[in-house]
Amino acid sequence: MAREAVWPIIRLAGQAPCLRVPLSSNVRHRETTVRDGNLLVTAVIALAAYGAFDLLRRIARFAIGRRNARAQEVSDEEAFWTYKREHETIRARFDPAKTWNEATSPPEEYVSEIRALNLRFSGMLRRRNGWTDKDFDENGHNA
Repeated sequence: MAREAVWPIIRLAGQAPCLRVPLSSNVRHRETTVRDGNLLVTAVIALAAYGAFDLLRRIARFAIGRRNARAQEVSDEEAFWTYKREHETIRARFDPAKTWNEATSPPEEYVSEIRALNLRFSGMLRRRNGWTDKDFDENGHNA
């Protein structure tokens, strides 16, 4: 029986004394989870802000790229019609009656003028009409 009374005394003897005054029943201890929750909310907001910024940056880059591509298409279309008019002018000079066909061998002057015209408009012909290096000889002229 004496052992049972001694045990609570020995157990309490090993504890450090409490420096704080015990709180009344209507006051709770401060929880550290509030600070941790604020940190989590801040991290989520920062991540969302970065995601929104990155999305806006990508949209702007796409819009600028599309605008530049459209401007290039318009420029190529204008250049194509200029090329077409010049091509028809050269053809009319050498074949006013339009009698040439696949079996006709055009004069070398005509071929050299057409090659020079194709070289001048090679960028547009590659972009708009899909011409490749195979469509040009080693000097950049139409084969």
